[in-house]
Amino acid sequence: MNFESGDKLSIEKISNHMPNTIRAFKRDSVTTYEEFIDLLYESMDEAIDKLERNPQYYINDDEDKLTYSIATLLQQIGYNARHGHKNGGNIDLFVEHSKSEWSWCGEAKIFNQIDNINEAFLQLTTRYRNNSVEYNQRGILIYIKKQDASKYLGQWRNMLFDKDGVEILEDERKKLFAFFSEHKDNSSGVMMKIRHRGICLYHLPEDKSGRSAKKYQKVRESISE
Repeated sequence: MNFESGDKLSIEKISNHMPNTIRAFKRDSVTTYEEFIDLLYESMDEAIDKLERNPQYYINDDEDKLTYSIATLLQQIGYNARHGHKNGGNIDLFVEHSKSEWSWCGEAKIFNQIDNINEAFLQLTTRYRNNSVEYNQRGILIYIKKQDASKYLGQWRNMLFDKDGVEILEDERKKLFAFFSEHKDNSSGVMMKIRHRGICLYHLPEDKSGRSAKKYQKVRESISE
């Protein structure tokens, strides 16, 4: 890392050269649970962006492999992220801060039909547990391997909107492919906030090699059904 002679170091300059170091510093310096969650979503979105940039590598991956990939990417930048952690059940993605009562848990599903996503919601809200009932933000990762991903996420949002006691909130970070819901946790009586994150993994090239490639055959068959 080279700076001009006499140049003073600043957070901005260091950040350009060592983004993961700055992120780790910020993560370890947070003073509230909300700050921890906000930084987590920022990092998680960066990990998801990496998957979405190369969906051809994940065509035949199931939700466990996809979630393991996200957990690994989070681990690489210093998060205590685990796939298959047990708190009330087998949690797909669990992230824990060094302040151990701060945690986040998520359920992951490939969008086959909307009932599958509703089951994920019920698992997340009635089975799984954070480390503390006071700090209980959670999330659903929705892997969409279909065309028009925003349409399917919208269908799920509309279904949630019709549930009694559930409030829908906008996600300013990812307006088109994420939103929040809030409702009272039946167990603790504390409000639970959930982020619903659509992940676009549809990939079906229509050029000559794409039409003939065997790895795309399952995708074509699913479209024709």
